[in-house]
Amino acid sequence: MANLTASITLTSTDLFDDSNLSYSYSHVLTANAPCTEISRVATNDDIGYGAGILVPETATAIQYVYIRHTGLQADDSADSDYSGSTNTTATHATDEPILIGNADKDLGVDSDTDAGYIQLNANEWCFFPLQIDTSNPAADEGAKNIGGLGIKKAGTDEVVVEYAIYTRG
Repeated sequence: MANLTASITLTSTDLFDDSNLSYSYSHVLTANAPCTEISRVATNDDIGYGAGILVPETATAIQYVYIRHTGLQADDSADSDYSGSTNTTATHATDEPILIGNADKDLGVDSDTDAGYIQLNANEWCFFPLQIDTSNPAADEGAKNIGGLGIKKAGTDEVVVEYAIYTRG
């Protein structure tokens, strides 16, 4: 097992009229293989397990998931690795959100209430534990068993996304 330190810091001097915000939290998690290094892909690439699926529904362990909207528009080249700022157009994807949610659902379709759990705009990110094992005892009490974790564009242009996945130890 390896250690993975997750930290968050929130600060503001003008959010509240009568006080400053200063919050910091750090926690050491344990992680095992399989895991991915931080990677960049476009929303139209075969992300992770193909067809926009980052985590397959066949995963049985809790996954720690990191996803960041880079704010860059993809250049639509099939062989792009999107590392750094190369292989992206000069146009930034500042008005192009991405949706993250149940890979079994049609992300972004209004008639599907489970269509997207998270929407990220340019330069926003998230880090969360994902439990998708269908043998989850909480499922009997109304918890959702999702069919993998999917990601797709929510606007008209393809977006470069940064992600990493770590299996909980």
